[in-house]
Amino acid sequence: MEVIDNMVGDANLVSTQSNLKEMIAFVPQIQDKLKIMEAALNQISVGKVEEGDVPESSFGYIPIDLGDFFDSLFDLEAALIADSEFKDADLAHRRVDLVEVGCGSGRNVFLATATDRFEFGKVHGFDLSAPLIEHGRQIFAKGKDLFVADCMEFDYAPYDVVYFYRPFSDEAAQQRFEDRLVDNLSPGAYVIGCGNLSFPDDRRLLAKCENGRLFKKLR
Repeated sequence: MEVIDNMVGDANLVSTQSNLKEMIAFVPQIQDKLKIMEAALNQISVGKVEEGDVPESSFGYIPIDLGDFFDSLFDLEAALIADSEFKDADLAHRRVDLVEVGCGSGRNVFLATATDRFEFGKVHGFDLSAPLIEHGRQIFAKGKDLFVADCMEFDYAPYDVVYFYRPFSDEAAQQRFEDRLVDNLSPGAYVIGCGNLSFPDDRRLLAKCENGRLFKKLR
């Protein structure tokens, strides 16, 4: 009987090795497809659309590297799974509503909702540039999920997660934005602040990863 068990084990091992080799053979193709998709999405999300009037202190829309964007979402997912406030009986964590500040044409909003990999409820994005928002609505068919708004006047309190990729080139303006954002966040909400200036030193926030961009607002 032991000999038969060993044979079955060996057969399973061979099968697993064969499947693994097949998967590895496809990795370069998958990587190439992802690069193509990234290039295509970068092109569609910005295209040749004029951004219109934006303050001199603001950056024009700069699409974050897709790898960095998804790394941020994976960091968020890990934090939410470990957070007792976001427990759910049927899911890894309860579904969260996310808004992106300075979303441009909405590429990230589209990508976050293009897969069931992440547990999102609502995913919204806003930008000060009306032409970019209109372009994104046409390209990504996100309708009212993309809208025009000013980050210094927007109400962040209804959202569980706020994401941004540093919207201001002027440090003073960026600092004012970060202070207002954190002040307006609901207690327990998360903020992913790529390129933030002050979050690690803000006593209202608790760092939730080592890269200095994911934080939770304390109660």
